[in-house]
Amino acid sequence: MKKPFIIIILLFSISFSNFAEEFKGFLGIPFGTQKIDVYKTLTNKGWKLQDDIDICLFFAGKQYAGKDIKWFDVFFENNCFSTVTIYFENPEDEKEVMAAMIKKYELDTICAPMYFTPDDRYCFFDGDDFLTISDTVDYSSTIESDI
Repeated sequence: MKKPFIIIILLFSISFSNFAEEFKGFLGIPFGTQKIDVYKTLTNKGWKLQDDIDICLFFAGKQYAGKDIKWFDVFFENNCFSTVTIYFENPEDEKEVMAAMIKKYELDTICAPMYFTPDDRYCFFDGDDFLTISDTVDYSSTIESDI
């Protein structure tokens, strides 16, 4: 009699479990993407390039996660997309987006204001009016011709 009861409890708990969604990148662009491909994808999506320096692309603001942003910076390590920083118009919007990401991706909250995905692959930094998302992969040893 115990066995069916345990199975029912197990099935019930699984059906109500909240499974974390896998974080896959920024605006549909996976981390590790080459700079030229990031540029092409974002400009094709209507984002306006403000500046291009060797390790960073700066884009004018529109919206991210339904919130107005001032701009965002996309950083590259050895020509690979490694970090993005999003600057919000309203600091409260940044806090709301961060709270949603903590829940959606089941981020580890032990080291707040730094949060990590369950596999420790991505780091989210909660600033006052900005959110930084970084890939923890070290691209510095990647040979550009192999990318």
